[in-house]
Amino acid sequence: MPPKAFSADSAKGSKVVYVQGFPPRADALFVFKTYFDSDDLHHTVVEIHTATRNITGVAWIELDSVDSATDVVKRLDGQSHVDIRDRTSRMLTASLSKRAPPPKGLARLSDWRKEREDMVASRTVEISNLSTEDPRSSLDRLMKLVEARNDEAEDPEHTFDIEHLEITAPGTALVQFAAEYTAELAVDAFSGMYWQEATVYIKFVPDSTIDQFFATVIKEKTASKKASDQLAAANAYLQAMDQMEAPSDAGSPPDVDELSGRISSLEIEMESVDVRIDNLAYAATKEDVRKAFARKDLEVTKVVLKKGFAWVGLPSQYDAERAVKVMTGRRIKGRALEVEMAKKE
Repeated sequence: MPPKAFSADSAKGSKVVYVQGFPPRADALFVFKTYFDSDDLHHTVVEIHTATRNITGVAWIELDSVDSATDVVKRLDGQSHVDIRDRTSRMLTASLSKRAPPPKGLARLSDWRKEREDMVASRTVEISNLSTEDPRSSLDRLMKLVEARNDEAEDPEHTFDIEHLEITAPGTALVQFAAEYTAELAVDAFSGMYWQEATVYIKFVPDSTIDQFFATVIKEKTASKKASDQLAAANAYLQAMDQMEAPSDAGSPPDVDELSGRISSLEIEMESVDVRIDNLAYAATKEDVRKAFARKDLEVTKVVLKKGFAWVGLPSQYDAERAVKVMTGRRIKGRALEVEMAKKE
């Protein structure tokens, strides 16, 4: 439970302001950049604390003096803003607080400030905290906002010229700009922005990161193609086995030597990376599992179904790790899946 906020009269002498009414999941960086970054009080902010998930939209703001804290209360208390979720107008309530913020479970402005100081500028940035449900759509909408900024820019040097843009994991993307200074503009302009019910983070990463990502993608696609070829060969193997066991239409036995030769040439060991699914409904079928994975663009090489759990094969390590992230919590037959990398025997 957050500490109770007190009125200015009962908390005289406090340098901490307790504020309620921020959007859910808005963190310390959002509070600073939205309400203090261009304000004449920004240099008086010592620290901002928000809960890690901050579902309730509260913050504790530490100022350098009692006078500054009093000014912040006057500035924020009663200030209205539009709630992005339902477009309704809401008001902030701000008051001096007797109590300091709780010592644990908080996100702090100082953490971001230190990270920003330690960043080495480059042309490439990593955007995180995008929507995990549809990261591509979330990123595309964010890039449209960037394009709108370009249209409004009076100085051509203040436009964002993007060369590469890739989703690297659920909720995370890499963006490479044509010039380093435009990447710096993006970090300063968009990091801390409230976007689709969360605060977006943008930080510099080495330019080689995007090259490494592409190299990994090519490697994984090659492995996936190899797995697909192996799957086709395995299916041919099974068909050949069926022909050996089934009588021919003419009533004479099949050419065993010929089929044995075909089987020998098709005997391969399928390569796949397995994940284990627990909490699987007993009524779930292999087709249910395949369809659930397909909805997340995951190609399944095999499904070994047991009572209440299953092993699912993916073409590559990348696909398996992605499956753990995007399939955990997904429902099949009404039950939320628990997905983890399968332990090697």
